[in-house]
Amino acid sequence: MVKATELKVRDDYPEVYVVKKGDTLWDISELFLATPWLWPQLWQANPQVDNPHLIYPGDHLYLNFINGKPVLTKKKRIKLSPSIRATSNAQAIPTLPLTELKAYLKREQIVSRDELNGLPMVLGTNEGNKRGYAQQLWYAKGNYDGERNYGIYRVVGPLQRPKTHEHLGIRLMLVAVAKAKVADKEGMIALDIESSIQEINQGDRILPLYPAEQFSAVFQPSFPEQAITGQIIATHSDGRYFIAHEIVVIDRGAADGVKPGHLMKVIQTGKPIVDDDNQPVYLEDTSRYDQIEGAIINVGKTQLPDEVRGHLMVFRTFENVSYAMIMTAERQLSLFDTVTSAQ
Repeated sequence: MVKATELKVRDDYPEVYVVKKGDTLWDISELFLATPWLWPQLWQANPQVDNPHLIYPGDHLYLNFINGKPVLTKKKRIKLSPSIRATSNAQAIPTLPLTELKAYLKREQIVSRDELNGLPMVLGTNEGNKRGYAQQLWYAKGNYDGERNYGIYRVVGPLQRPKTHEHLGIRLMLVAVAKAKVADKEGMIALDIESSIQEINQGDRILPLYPAEQFSAVFQPSFPEQAITGQIIATHSDGRYFIAHEIVVIDRGAADGVKPGHLMKVIQTGKPIVDDDNQPVYLEDTSRYDQIEGAIINVGKTQLPDEVRGHLMVFRTFENVSYAMIMTAERQLSLFDTVTSAQ
C-alpha cells in the first residue's frame, strides 16, 4: 500500500512523454506518479528548471533519479530565448481542465451581505412576467456600470461554518447573460437578454460579467505553508455525496492563507462507537434519549481512526471560502468532510 505522503513513481511510467495540446499538469502527473497529489515535490525537485510548472505542447518530459529521488526534467522541442518564452505563458498547458473551469468560473460568485444589498435587482417586464427567458425586455434598478455584458444571478443561499455557524458569504448562481443600458434618468436599467441557462425571476441580481479568461488556470501547485483545517460546505451538484472531479466549496479562503494551486487532503472523521454491554453500536444509530443518557452515565465511547479519502486542489479563492476540484477519491466523499493542509 502506498503511503499518502510518499512520492511514489508508477511502475509503468513512460521513458519520455511529449506534451500534447489538451493535457493538464494533473494528467501528466498521473502518468508518472502513483501519488499524483505530491507532484509539487516532483516539479520543485529540479532547481535547474525555471518555472517548472510551465509546460508547453511539444515539450519532452523525462523522469530521472538524483540521489534516489525522482526528478522530472523537460526538453523543449524548439529552443526559444527566455524573453520569448516568458511572453508565452498563455500557451502553457493548464494545471486543471480549463474548459470545465471556464464555464464554472462565470457561473458562481460569492458576495457579502452588504455587496448583495448594493447589487441592481431585476424588477420585471412591461408584459407583467414574474419569470421568463430571453424573449422579453427586462428591467432592473440600481448602480450602473456602463453599457456592457452583465450576468443575471440567482441567490442560492448563505454559506456558513458548520461548527460555529459563522457567516462566510452568499452564493450566487448565473441564470442569464444580458446587455445592459440605462433606460431613463431615474437609473432604470434595460436588460436585453442574450442567453439564458434558467428562467429569470423577479428579484434576481445583476453583476458585471467578466470573461473567464481573466481567471488563470495555470498556477503553481503547492502545499499551504501554514496549517489550515476546514470543511467541505457545498458542492456544485448540490449533492451530499460525490467522487472525483466534483467542484466543492471549502470554508477557508484568502483570509486564512488559501491560494489557487493549494493541494489539500480530504479526511473522513472516524465514526464514534458506543460500547454498551459489550455490544458496539454506532452513535448515530442510538436514540436521542440513549445519547443523552449515555452522556450522563458516561457510557464508554470509542472514536474510530480518521481516514484520508481523497485530495483536492483549490482554483479560486474569496475572502472566507474557496472553490476546489476533487482530484482523487479513494471512496465516496461527503459534505462536511474535513480538509487539511498536512502533506
